[in-house]
Amino acid sequence: MRALRTVLAIALASSGLGACASHPETLTVALAGDVHAHPPVNLADPSYQQSFAPLRAADVAIVNFETALTDGGTKSDKRYVFRAGEQDVRSLGDLGVDVLTMANNHALDYGRDGLSDTLAIRTRTAVPHIIGVGKDLDDAYAPARIDVRGTTVTVFAASLDDDPTADPTADWSATAQTPGTAHVADPARLISAVRSASSDGPVVVMLHWGVQQNRCAVASQVTLARQLVDAGADVVAGAHSHTIQGMGRIGDAFVAYGLGNFAWWWPSAQPDGGVLTLTLDGERTVKAEWQPVTRTASHPEPRVVGGPVDVLHPLSVAGCAS
Repeated sequence: MRALRTVLAIALASSGLGACASHPETLTVALAGDVHAHPPVNLADPSYQQSFAPLRAADVAIVNFETALTDGGTKSDKRYVFRAGEQDVRSLGDLGVDVLTMANNHALDYGRDGLSDTLAIRTRTAVPHIIGVGKDLDDAYAPARIDVRGTTVTVFAASLDDDPTADPTADWSATAQTPGTAHVADPARLISAVRSASSDGPVVVMLHWGVQQNRCAVASQVTLARQLVDAGADVVAGAHSHTIQGMGRIGDAFVAYGLGNFAWWWPSAQPDGGVLTLTLDGERTVKAEWQPVTRTASHPEPRVVGGPVDVLHPLSVAGCAS
């Protein structure tokens, strides 16, 4: 899609029609949950093309990259640690992904030395954009800004430490002097950044939050989602629970508390996920489709199940998957 956009932009400019197309009436944003490259996941395998097709078709495609991105570092003392390499980032770009959010509880699985590799890879691979980690707090909170036919889509990533069942990672937070993740100890900074960006065009916030295995959002998710929507976020989505949680409209905005797993190492225990594709008219969600995928032990790659499901309905008050 990116190459096609460039060709179209050049053609429109040379024909004098660029001004008419500079602000599209609609654009599409596709989001998927947890992705990494831990075996048996193989992002370079052609079998992944089918399930990534909805992401490739969207104007902006975003996934939660739940892994350290390094071949070095020191292994963290955690129950589960994951790592991926630069080629995996390039494979995700080839699959159509525009943004990798890394504000999560695996980004520093190999410590801050491993994170230095991540930041070097980020410099070398302009697409996909890698956000949610940085050399300091400002860098970790810096969003991706993507131009779609003259409209700027701003994407933020941040992590909440609100899961008592998970290994604690709040100390991975970036500070003014140290590298780390965009960690939400106080939501004021994120809310302010969203409010500022909302005047530029659509704003998407991808969060790592909630409690593992819960199919309902917890209070921290519900509260922050409402605060972000009130500040001007047009899409608020999340991952971490490894389940599909409630999704739907809050006013003109769309909230998806949990997108489940997408390309994940444990297919038999946590098989459910999908791709959420939203059509935005200006900053209003006018269409929302959920394309389910599943995985099995014999087919660990995500596979499309049936057709897309219309999910453009008001958000459940309970924040639970219907």
